Amino acid sequence: MSDKRTLNEQHCDELTQLRRTVSDMEHINRQLRQETAEQKAIINKLQRKEAFWKALLENLPIDFWARDLDQRVIIESKVKAQIWGDMQNKTLDEITVLDEETIEHWRQNNQRVLTGETITEEMEMTTPAGDWKFLRKIVTPIYVEEEIQGIMGVNIDLTARKKAEDALLHSEERLRMVVENMPVMVNAVDDDLKFVVWNQKCEQVTGYKAEEIIGNPKAWDLLYPDKAYLDSMLATAGRQYPAHSYNNWEWVLTTKAGEKKTILWSAVAKPFPVADWASWGIGLDVTEQRQAQKALRESEEQFRSLYLMVRLMCDNVPDMIWAKDLENRFIFANRATCEKLLNTKDTDEPVGKSHQYFADREKADHPHDPTWHTFDKIGANSDEIVLRTRRSQRFDEHGKADGQFLFMDVYKAPFWNEKGEMIGTVGCGRIVTREKEVEAERKQTEAELQEIRKRYELATTAGQVWVWEWRLDTEYPYNDSGLMDILGYSSQEYQKLDEFWRYIIHPDDLNYVTDAIEDHFHNLVGQFEFECRLLPKDGDYRWFLVRGSTIQNGQTSWNRIIGTATDITKQKQARQQLRASLQEKEVLLREIHHRVKNNLQLISSLFELQIGYLSDNTVIKILEECQTRIQAMALVHQALYRSENLNKISVPDYTYNLIDQLQAAYISYANKVNLTLEIDECYFQIDTALYCGLIINELVSNALKHAFPNNLFGQIHVKLNTDEANAVLTVSDNGIGFSADIPFGQGESLGLLLVDTFVKQLEGTIKLNSSNGTTIQITFPKPVYMEKVS
Repeated sequence: MSDKRTLNEQHCDELTQLRRTVSDMEHINRQLRQETAEQKAIINKLQRKEAFWKALLENLPIDFWARDLDQRVIIESKVKAQIWGDMQNKTLDEITVLDEETIEHWRQNNQRVLTGETITEEMEMTTPAGDWKFLRKIVTPIYVEEEIQGIMGVNIDLTARKKAEDALLHSEERLRMVVENMPVMVNAVDDDLKFVVWNQKCEQVTGYKAEEIIGNPKAWDLLYPDKAYLDSMLATAGRQYPAHSYNNWEWVLTTKAGEKKTILWSAVAKPFPVADWASWGIGLDVTEQRQAQKALRESEEQFRSLYLMVRLMCDNVPDMIWAKDLENRFIFANRATCEKLLNTKDTDEPVGKSHQYFADREKADHPHDPTWHTFDKIGANSDEIVLRTRRSQRFDEHGKADGQFLFMDVYKAPFWNEKGEMIGTVGCGRIVTREKEVEAERKQTEAELQEIRKRYELATTAGQVWVWEWRLDTEYPYNDSGLMDILGYSSQEYQKLDEFWRYIIHPDDLNYVTDAIEDHFHNLVGQFEFECRLLPKDGDYRWFLVRGSTIQNGQTSWNRIIGTATDITKQKQARQQLRASLQEKEVLLREIHHRVKNNLQLISSLFELQIGYLSDNTVIKILEECQTRIQAMALVHQALYRSENLNKISVPDYTYNLIDQLQAAYISYANKVNLTLEIDECYFQIDTALYCGLIINELVSNALKHAFPNNLFGQIHVKLNTDEANAVLTVSDNGIGFSADIPFGQGESLGLLLVDTFVKQLEGTIKLNSSNGTTIQITFPKPVYMEKVS
């Protein structure tokens, strides 16, 4: 029983255990079903993702592919399939559309990539369709949990870029060839200003080869050895031309041979589509042009100077000079032509205009005088003659110009150019109106001279005048119209002329007669003239006035002397008597002046004595003023008495004596006054000197008495200036001044009234200035006999 129970219990335990196990199995089954469902969902999701990515990769718009470890294509894009054909699930050995060399190259690259290397390369390929491609292939490993499970790659089509690069390279080569062979200088520099281009023209102009310049950091120093000049040009380029770009800028470079060349550069500081061309420029050698321009400027300057010189020469000659074209229009006209014939001041105005233009203008300005200008017709006619005959001619033309009747001596000629073609006329003319008048007068004079000669021959005999001739080129050296006959000598007696003249001329007169003739021979005097005594054959010496001159034979020699001899014996005697009479009268006149001076001095002394008996100061002053006036008049007579010439008085001497006399008369006033004089060296006749002295007397004495009251110190200045027309007397002081309320000469002062009267006698004028002291200026006409001493 116990065993059975034990067995049942045992079975129950096993059944319980089994039930528990079944329950666990059911639980696990449920879990498995749940996990299976989850895995199925994940698988479905993964399959969808796989389909998505596969579709994505297949539809990539690029040439994309992927291979497994066996290099079998597992994924390829439609783009790849379209270009290279369908290679899905194909290995490299199964591809037949590509050449074996390409397949082998791919196989080796794929093996390298399977080792973990990424390969990027560019290569040329031809598609199965025969299209040429230039590709960039990028192949990289496919890692799954850090293990390489395959390879993938992409082909980037660079065909268009490659073609562009090839085209650009070809273009660059062509550009370099063009640049190299351009007929102008072309160079280029990189960012460091090193030359990268130096074409053949640069080599020709500078003498430096390209290998000497390109890449040479000292190339600039070779071309521009003057560093200051180079720095200045580069600085200017950077300052005035942004980024060193400029057009037609002159640079002066030095060639390898040391010559200076002027290059006209245009530079562009923008990268050119050529490698390393940071800045490039084009240069033109203008050295010869600049030298030609300089030569042209110098030539123009020389031409301008020559034209100016010719213009000045033509404008400074008194004759008229002009040139006209074939239409009679002025090409050139000098100043004389413009002023004397055309009535214009501007020498450029006639150019392009005819003479008729100026004639019409003159006639329009003077419509009431139709003959105001008539030279237009005369000049035009002679121009036509020269143009028609084509040869030079001389014309005597006359007519009116600017209202004046003119005679002109005109020379006109054809105007030929350097090719021998006649382009107009040239002419010169001289106004000979005066010569024509002189010629007419000469002819009239000749006729009159014929008549006069007949009268002269009669008059010489009656007037004791004889014409003589001394010839040096003939055997009969001497001839006269009767002189020797009057003296009583025959022709045989004066054959030996030199000894004969020494015989008949008074010994006292012989020396100065000889000197006078020799002075004339040596051109010291134009004509000799002397008075001498000649001895007649029978009788006493007689006085003769001899005049004569030499007559030249050619330019430098003379062959005869011609002259006149006038018997002046009676005149000489009369002159001696007159001179004796004049000397006697002069002595008497001096005595009269001396007596007048003494009488005036006597009157002055009487005034002095009378003043001593007077007590009325007013009367005393009046008498003293009269005394000074008398003394001023006495000085005139004293000066004439002492003068060598009784017709004139030395103004400075007279004035200084007058001032000394005034200072002595007014010594109480004069001690405090500085009196100065400034008198021109000149002479006055007696009336002028007298009036002038009285004026000075009144003005100076008035200034001494009234200009400096209360013992004031002052200055008085007397000045007398003369010129060709007038004399100016100025008396000035720096005293208290003259009252402007009282008109000069109309006050109560007798002295000023006298001054006004004396000035009127001199026909002069008075000016009074009281702004600073008193200045009185008297101007009167220059006296007829006034003589200024040089």
